[in-house]
Amino acid sequence: MALQLDGAAAVLVGETTAQTYYTGGPFTLGPGPLTKLSFSANDNDTDFDSFGSKHSESVGPNAQTGSLLNTEGQTVISGKVSLFNVLTLTDPATGASVQVGRVEMFENTGHGPAGPQVANIYILGGPIDPAVTYTVSAIDYAPGSGPGYTYSSFSGGGVVCFAEGTLILAEGGPLPVEAIRPGMRVQTADNGLGEVIWHGRRAVRRTEMVADPSLLPVLVAPGPLGNDRPLLVSRQHRLLLGTRFIPANLMVDLKGGRARVAKGKKQVTYHHLLLERHEVLFAEGAGAESLYLGPASCDILGPGLLRLQGTADAGPLARPTLRRADLADLSLT
Repeated sequence: MALQLDGAAAVLVGETTAQTYYTGGPFTLGPGPLTKLSFSANDNDTDFDSFGSKHSESVGPNAQTGSLLNTEGQTVISGKVSLFNVLTLTDPATGASVQVGRVEMFENTGHGPAGPQVANIYILGGPIDPAVTYTVSAIDYAPGSGPGYTYSSFSGGGVVCFAEGTLILAEGGPLPVEAIRPGMRVQTADNGLGEVIWHGRRAVRRTEMVADPSLLPVLVAPGPLGNDRPLLVSRQHRLLLGTRFIPANLMVDLKGGRARVAKGKKQVTYHHLLLERHEVLFAEGAGAESLYLGPASCDILGPGLLRLQGTADAGPLARPTLRRADLADLSLT
């Protein structure tokens, strides 16, 4: 047995308005209140399956087990866990998609069959905004019987981040993002030098990107955003196009062919930079957002970032954001 998933954001199904759903129908977490929880899982392999498809995952010493933790990192409840189904949700405004796993937790009776159900939760594979009504574009009712899901599919890779090696304009000059530490100051477009209060890091392997293409980065060629070198960011990262932000995944659809999904990457290490407020930073010369500590990020980054909510001010976004409907007359040249 080994830890396969650590700190994925979790929401109790009973606290949401999305307890029933169907393909083509709506899904929303709703106004809550939603208990702030995270989910960790142990298994002898990296595949997260349904007990209905893989009965062997529910019995014996190698059964799938998991724990719900509160914002202090304390275990609230634990047991054997089954990936009951997986939803693919699409934001109707931006076209961005995210996977959400519905997990059933059962009493752990030892090496025998699982006991009574003790929890029913959603685990989130990317940013979920409680105010948005998503469209359910697909439902896998039997995870494990077809193409599988790795635990990393629900590790929150959707948070905005820079790829390792990206040069960020800092106090004294450009620095690789991986060299920037909390307490250091970086240049912002609006408020001079801003202090970094949190730096997150996550390495993503090729197998994870194949299993979950939303983890693939977007590559922006030099020039269209003022960048003097290629810029590699996560697909959800908002970049500055004129006076407005545009998510990197939407840039791929613009005329001019200057941005594309980097499908050939063998691995990528992502880095998040959080400041006291949402800011426009300079990455390879282009304007790019810092981590926004709003509902979407807090809901997927777990206890470590939730404790920073009193330090960082979510406030408004540093710039308005373009949506898919705004792109018809835009191009990257």
